[in-house]
Amino acid sequence: MGVVMESFQYRKVCEVSEDGLPAVTEVAFGWRGEECREEREIVTGVNWSPGIVNPFRTLGNAYGDGLAAALEKRYAGANEPIVFLLHVACPRVRYLDRGKSSVVVE
Repeated sequence: MGVVMESFQYRKVCEVSEDGLPAVTEVAFGWRGEECREEREIVTGVNWSPGIVNPFRTLGNAYGDGLAAALEKRYAGANEPIVFLLHVACPRVRYLDRGKSSVVVE
């Protein structure tokens, strides 16, 4: 995806919900460099399926904003040459619509 390898970061968090269900969240970030003319690219997925649109448009009561706004607050706005990947895997996903284009994140 054209990132500067020294800037690449990856994190994986494994949790168990109050219901006893496991969940894995993976996040990756990379900067494309000063000379890059491309804007921010957000790649998302839920249970190994890529998101056609960003399904993390709302991040629950604790955050209030969606993923794009959370990145903006961290100086990773739409015009920045970065790549951000977010994948969530869990056995039970709560969607906000029938098209599965928006998930509930708590």
